Order: sequence, then C-alpha cells, then structure tokens
Amino acid sequence: MSQAELNNPLIRSETDKLVDSGMFSQPSHARGQGSLESWQREHDDVSNTIRRVLFTLLAYSVFCIISLGTDDATVLSNRTSINLPVVSTTVNYGTFLTLGPVGLIGIFIYLHIFVDQWLKLGRPKGGCPLPYLFNISNTLARFISAFLFYWLGPLILFMFAWKAAF
Repeated sequence: MSQAELNNPLIRSETDKLVDSGMFSQPSHARGQGSLESWQREHDDVSNTIRRVLFTLLAYSVFCIISLGTDDATVLSNRTSINLPVVSTTVNYGTFLTLGPVGLIGIFIYLHIFVDQWLKLGRPKGGCPLPYLFNISNTLARFISAFLFYWLGPLILFMFAWKAAF
C-alpha cells in the first residue's frame, strides 16, 4: 500500500487504527526499547495478575463442582437454592445452571487475556521470573499449568452441560 492509501480512513481497517493507537502494542522489551528491569517489572505484574485470576478460577470451579454435585432428587423438587458464599445470598438452582457458566466463561477469558500477555513477554536471557507454578520450566509444572489454563474451564462447562441435560 502507498502512503496515501495508509492514511485514507476508508481503506484502513479498525484493527490498523487500534495497533497504531497502541492498544495492541507489543511489550517495550520486544520492540527493543526496554531493559531487563522493565521486562522484569512487566513480567512480575502480569504473573501476579495471572496468579490472582487463576486462584479465582480455581475457587469458582471448586464451588461449581460442589454445587453441581447436588443429588437429582433435590434438584427436581424446584425448591433447591444454593448459597453463594461471597455475596451471602441464595440463588435458585436453575438460575445457577444458567448464570454459572457465564461467570466461568468471563473468568476464563479474563485469565487468557493475561496469559496472552505473559506469552508475549517470553523469557529473555538473564530474566528471573517469579516462582509461580506457571513460570517453572519443570515438565510436571508445565503440565499442571496447561491443565489449569486450557482444560479446567472446558471441563467445568462440560459438567454444567451434563447436569443440565440429565
């Protein structure tokens, strides 16, 4: 494309505009503008956020597993309600089967926004990431991290679908 075409607002896509605005920019060290200290700071921030969101996902998943473990006779009585521990309220089981997956998908997407940023940061020579499970290069740690990042959410969604169908 010529320079005139790049500046034409009718030709440029919305994605190009977002990239130019810096919304989808690469980390500073990937562009060669940052130092090891800036990488360390960015990596630590992203790692801490992933850790917090991952614990939220784990806690929500355990709550969902316990709630989905309710026996069918109790569920069919239509008087079943679930106590939500954080907000101290009760919710109808049918509402939980509808809104539970929405919350799980929201947490899962939020986690993957930061996992994507973490993967873009990579690991330069001399960098020392925080000692969280997903930063350890051991095979077992990578396997557990892959399960938590990529399989826990779909597994819980399958449990919701199974409980709703049967």
